[in-house]
Amino acid sequence: MRPRALLLLAAIMTGAVVGALTAAGTGGAETLGGGPDVQVLGRSVLGESGGWAATVPTRRAVPRRLLDPAGGCLPLHAWASERAAVPRGTATAAFTVAAPADRALLIRGVKVIKGKRLPQPEGRDVACSETRGSVLGYGMKLRTQQSLDGPPSARPLSQYVRPGGTAGGFVRVRTRSCSCQWWIELDVLDNGKPGKLRIDDGGKPFTLAPPVPPVATDADREVWKYGGGNIPLARAPHNGTVGDHRLSARGLWLTPGSQAPWQLTTDHEVPAVRRIAGGLDVPGVPCVRMYRTLVAAGGRHTGHSTFVAQVASRTEQSLTADVSLHIEKAEPRRGGTGYACLADNWQQDLDRTREETAVYLTGAAPGTDLPVMTGRELDLARPEGTPVGGSPLFFGVEPGDADYSFTVRLRLTDRAGKVTEHTLTDNGRPFVVSGAPPPDDLVVYRETGNSTSLFLLD
Repeated sequence: MRPRALLLLAAIMTGAVVGALTAAGTGGAETLGGGPDVQVLGRSVLGESGGWAATVPTRRAVPRRLLDPAGGCLPLHAWASERAAVPRGTATAAFTVAAPADRALLIRGVKVIKGKRLPQPEGRDVACSETRGSVLGYGMKLRTQQSLDGPPSARPLSQYVRPGGTAGGFVRVRTRSCSCQWWIELDVLDNGKPGKLRIDDGGKPFTLAPPVPPVATDADREVWKYGGGNIPLARAPHNGTVGDHRLSARGLWLTPGSQAPWQLTTDHEVPAVRRIAGGLDVPGVPCVRMYRTLVAAGGRHTGHSTFVAQVASRTEQSLTADVSLHIEKAEPRRGGTGYACLADNWQQDLDRTREETAVYLTGAAPGTDLPVMTGRELDLARPEGTPVGGSPLFFGVEPGDADYSFTVRLRLTDRAGKVTEHTLTDNGRPFVVSGAPPPDDLVVYRETGNSTSLFLLD
């Protein structure tokens, strides 16, 4: 098979339609004087920033594939939502209102209505360390924050929706004490007549319950700043993070950004990649979607890959770190199909510029410990106004022409000489990296078009 370079076309999306609602159900609508043909869509979403937590009414373990940091938080959120998970502490709903083709609407206000109280949810706590970049629609006017702990209050608006047009928005709701139902009520003028639109979750009220103890550690949250992405989490036994609220660590592959190329290998071809390549999309998005699709299909990082070990502390200002790779398994390259994607305005060495060093695995036998960093000083000074100090350790992993499984051993020493040892894993399993495939087994994609600030990443 000859190398293939396929062009990805991309179109800039316009308007204020919320991208997160493309698969949403229709919410309930009550019109008090307007026509019945006003359409509304509502859906619970991750939110724009600040993390997310929910309780899933099950005692079963969360599938490991949903906890892969490379996949982001959307798969976990979708899995939890399908099982009637109840958000904890805060919840975000996105909505779209579509005016009829023959007349305009005027949205004059938005209010959150509190419904009946519910029992405290029980089950499995899940979370997302951070939710930045999870939804499309920056700059939309229809957004508000309200609390369920006090009386409802309407936020006045003046949003015109042209005939046949749409308007979308977000409502972020919080509570510290209420386990209850809620929905959104829009005050509208429809053909000059006042009315109200109820927006809920596909015909059912949204739900919210008080906060739970954090599932994400400081290291989970801090690594986002350095390209670690939004990390899906479930409460113990295995969530990939080690330590406690005072000193924690997390290890993961650096998630490729909008300008960084990547390469993965799968045991079989993944047809969904062709569908992503063949459709129109926002520049900077197709490569990321391909990456996550391949990871969900069992894709392995291939060739030179960048790893980050994040350390966070609430008590220490400085630590000394020793880092090594412990080889669990070494075997000939398994073969399969290799995929690579060059993003819009891609830069070949964008991630490698962060690496302090690289470790070469060629010839390493199982049971071998390969030193990566020794005596590395970590500056954990806390920025003003924040209780946490963090420091990332970037290094490259070069597998040569074989496949390797490894764990990362992290030894931290404080000023008093106290030693803390951590073993970093991929949600309880070794990290895996594959040797680069021959050129004839590599499918290469490349985006075209110009970058835009509108994106849907998670």
